Amino acid sequence: MEDGFMSKRFLLSASLVALLSSQAFATRQTAIDLADRESNQQAIVIKLMASNDYTFSLDEEETAERIKDAALVLNKRNEGGQESTPQQIADLKFDTKHRIRTNLDHLKTSHAPLGHGYYLTQNIKGELSTTSHRNPLVYPVFSGKGDRDAPDAFLPTTYRSNFLSKDLCDQIRYYAYNCNRNISEQDAKKLNKYLQPIFYIAQLEVMKMLEGRESLYHSPRWVYAKDRDGIVQSVRDQTSQHHALIKKADLKYFDSADVENRIVPQLVDFALKIIPTRLIELYNDGRHSFRVGKNYKSFPSLIHPQIDNLPYPVLQNNRKNGVNVVSDMNLPQDYIAHQALTNQWNRVKDFVNDDGRIAIEEKSNVIKLFEPVGYLFRNAVRDLHIVAEQYPEKEEAIERLTGLAETYALTHMIPEDVLNIFYQGGVDLHTLLQDVKVKTARHEAMVNDLFPVRLRGNLETIRNNLLESLVLHDMVDRFKLFYPYDVHRLG
Repeated sequence: MEDGFMSKRFLLSASLVALLSSQAFATRQTAIDLADRESNQQAIVIKLMASNDYTFSLDEEETAERIKDAALVLNKRNEGGQESTPQQIADLKFDTKHRIRTNLDHLKTSHAPLGHGYYLTQNIKGELSTTSHRNPLVYPVFSGKGDRDAPDAFLPTTYRSNFLSKDLCDQIRYYAYNCNRNISEQDAKKLNKYLQPIFYIAQLEVMKMLEGRESLYHSPRWVYAKDRDGIVQSVRDQTSQHHALIKKADLKYFDSADVENRIVPQLVDFALKIIPTRLIELYNDGRHSFRVGKNYKSFPSLIHPQIDNLPYPVLQNNRKNGVNVVSDMNLPQDYIAHQALTNQWNRVKDFVNDDGRIAIEEKSNVIKLFEPVGYLFRNAVRDLHIVAEQYPEKEEAIERLTGLAETYALTHMIPEDVLNIFYQGGVDLHTLLQDVKVKTARHEAMVNDLFPVRLRGNLETIRNNLLESLVLHDMVDRFKLFYPYDVHRLG
């Protein structure tokens, strides 16, 4: 009768009843053992594995009260009805509750495995939680206490905010409060709490581009291993896992497909727009700072300090679209159209179109990839001022330029001695050309993978031929300034 009363009155689990009937314990030890059976690692793991969202109910106060009463009844039965004092009863409950809390605190740092890659940990507020490699979030395990409804409940102890955090949070908050015109303030507030953690998923995924072993610094040609769609897919997969673990949250107007397919890409694109505005330094060799900024199209790009600060997009989709190289990808953000620069690009285009080494179907991409050569050459000669005393006399200039043109037509090269003496020895074209060759070689290395494979072994020769062609054209341009009425005599 008394055992039946116990099972009905105190609702003890089968494991606790087995313990009570196995042997007699001192009241306090009995309570401690019962607390262990309810809250030790094995008990918690079993309960979590039995759920489908890694939650279970455990009210410390109610559990301690129940175990205390059970221990007192057992003590009374085993010791002939001896009554405990009020202080003993209070101490018994305190010790029981303390044991439960101690067990739960231990589990927060135990990393006890739950199966399927999940393990125990704690969130940023110190609440017992579970997490996995599937996303960086953590999930409080106690149901019925509202732990998951609290702000920041899904953030891990390793969470750190950065320059992306607030803006990404604001994007999610706007969505939560405007996803449906019928959503109430209360429902929007709850939806926002459960969707807010997605900002951290997006933040961490995008920041991998700037920090850690997968960063641009460790990437060939400073191009990230994932393109924009790859980043989106990674955030989407992690977000999907988050949604699977909050499906019992009873969120009104929650559309997981809409969040994953529409909001996630928006978050990634928004982050990729913010990053270039910060000019984050990726590397500094003591003389040069390599930073991420914008190109003319506002794509996140490496600003290369050794190539006249030309931008090089860091995402593959901003470099190549299908089989086509993206136009103007190396134009600086502050580029302003200028006829002198347009002239150089036209000459690059003419050179490529006339070069038989480059196949017809390759010319469009090669022109785009060589346009920065024209830009770099324009930068080199922009401040090169030739005075009349340095320029050859008219007939001598015509003779030299005509001879140079014939030599170039045969060899695609300009003799070095001509470079040194053409302007009466007053202008060191040889050094100027060598400096530009170094910069264009670096440019070629940055985009080498975009050139047709069959040309890569011959690119240095083609590039140098192009540069010398630009030098020849610059000489002719200057002739036109000094002898505008004799241009026709150059043929």
